Amino acid sequence: MTAARKADEIYAQMKQKICNLQSRPGEILLIQQLAAEFDTSRTPVKEAIIRLVSDNYAEQIDGGHFKIAEISESEVLEIFEVRRALESMAAEGLASRITDAQLDELASLIQKSRAAQETADRMTVLECDTAFHKKLMDFYGNRINCSVLDMLNERLQRIRFLTQTSPHLKMIDDEHEQILLALRDRNPQEAARGMGVHLANVREDMRRMIDSGSHSVFAKAVLFSNIHKQRA
Repeated sequence: MTAARKADEIYAQMKQKICNLQSRPGEILLIQQLAAEFDTSRTPVKEAIIRLVSDNYAEQIDGGHFKIAEISESEVLEIFEVRRALESMAAEGLASRITDAQLDELASLIQKSRAAQETADRMTVLECDTAFHKKLMDFYGNRINCSVLDMLNERLQRIRFLTQTSPHLKMIDDEHEQILLALRDRNPQEAARGMGVHLANVREDMRRMIDSGSHSVFAKAVLFSNIHKQRA
């Protein structure tokens, strides 16, 4: 395997661990230790870390060392602002051409999520939520839009576990249902409005959870994810 391909492989594995919180925000990245872990020289490891820095998953600190980037409040809220704009546009554009089969797929996800709510299976609810948005974007068919949203959602993956404890999780299916009804009515304006309201509610929920740092749930999240608030 060439050094470049090895660096690509290391980058992909390290990014996955960062996104899944297997590697914690603030954790120091020791190049020699990582080289031993990946059974390679220091060079491809450093190249992979430099790519992580470029993509804002890691950052350089004093002495030329590196650490995993912290999660900031401003980044989370800004991501939701971009999502709201892009997904509202997609819902509006899709309303006039969505098929009955595609509507049925979205409805099926809502039904599955409602069933999971009954058993307090929050992970399945979150999976259905992700799938609902992903399918809607796929149906819309704008590849650049999908690519940007995939990147943003990947960055949000590190804080997704916070939403498992959120009261707003119980309202997700009702909000998705409103979007679905607007799509069934072939109403572009209402579909865009429904998506905008939904993602604005999610953003506000995240803001409240970040602001309630003294709350036991958030305190536990800080303990495990080391989220840092970065206000302007």
